[in-house]
Amino acid sequence: MRRMALVASGLALAGAAACNSKPCGGCGSGQACDTATKTCGPALAYGAICEDDAGAALALPCEDGTSCETAVSPPVCATTCDPAATPTTCPAPQQCWTVTDSSGSPITAADGTLLGYCAGISSAGQICGVVGLSFCDPSLSCVFFVDGANDGVCFAPCAPPSDAACTTPNECLAVFADPTVGICAIPQPADAGCVQAEGLFCPEGQICLDPGDGGACFERCTPGPTDSCPGTQSCLAPTTDDTVGICAEAEQPGGPCNPNAGEFCDSAGLCILEDDGGATCHQVCSEEEPTCPTGQSCLQIEGSPLDACG
Repeated sequence: MRRMALVASGLALAGAAACNSKPCGGCGSGQACDTATKTCGPALAYGAICEDDAGAALALPCEDGTSCETAVSPPVCATTCDPAATPTTCPAPQQCWTVTDSSGSPITAADGTLLGYCAGISSAGQICGVVGLSFCDPSLSCVFFVDGANDGVCFAPCAPPSDAACTTPNECLAVFADPTVGICAIPQPADAGCVQAEGLFCPEGQICLDPGDGGACFERCTPGPTDSCPGTQSCLAPTTDDTVGICAEAEQPGGPCNPNAGEFCDSAGLCILEDDGGATCHQVCSEEEPTCPTGQSCLQIEGSPLDACG
């Protein structure tokens, strides 16, 4: 009887898929070919950050077919393409997006052509940004609600207070410092609170003040000599942007203040943390023109260039 032998040449053990040699390739998503062993190993996925905060390359390489692209911030694993090429060389459903600098000007590749990256297209409500390489449909805007965040969410832009661009149940909400710019989104019910980073927005005409663990909605106003707030409320500017005002009860100097709880000082006061852990409104002053009440002095606030009576 003729003996038969199993020919094992070219086979690889499970969990260590073989990859093509010279050039190395053929590995799946999130894998790269080790040129020494000719086997596929773990790698950074498409759109993943590929450098640390100091600009050093990470331990894992970018997946096969991609490279660490430093023309964007943060650097990510990407595939370059020519935005002017027709048809695009990017695999569907990706398309070739032009890479721009901080001023919005297109970046040119080493060969003089426009630099582009293959990236996905995000619809309204989907994640967008350099990390993950997915950008909003041209009719939408990528909005970042957290400073320093790597990704945002796509929304249809609109012009408050109302805009035909928004379809029911969406409304045109002014969620930015500029009240003339808004997004189409579904507002929260009245007095329900807000967390814009989670898509929980204030009703039209209100603005969200969020200290980081959930915010509250306040009626929006414009700080200045004319006060449009109802009843005993005043138009206060409790944020770092003096053009953004909210209608709230104003605490006088000496009164308690806690912005997280909706307690704000009047326009001439500062909320200062006291030794007992509480906070109190103090009148603003200057050493050149001290106007403090009897028995108080104009003192510099520790860690601040401002002065207050105390």
